[in-house]
Amino acid sequence: MIKAPKGLARRGAAFWKQILGAFELGPAEQQLLLETCRALDTIEDLQTRAGEGSKVLAELRQQRLVAARLLSQLAIPESERPSTGHQARARAAARARWSRS
Repeated sequence: MIKAPKGLARRGAAFWKQILGAFELGPAEQQLLLETCRALDTIEDLQTRAGEGSKVLAELRQQRLVAARLLSQLAIPESERPSTGHQARARAAARARWSRS
């Protein structure tokens, strides 16, 4: 297994190890994975600062979108993907809408 690159925080390093422990990725896919890990670290940091105001919340939303797009480019099965928060809320809202029908 390829060690997590320097500079990744806890969440990004854990995801790196999880994915490379389960999948073989080529160099281009490893670069996408690295960017995904960086986005996950940024999300983690922004979540701890969410009470600081609307600019932090706006950046948190943007980073969640970035992470979701990168994950879709990697084509990692959903069961292996980390939650960015946005997907979990969207699924819960969809379930609530459909359960009222």
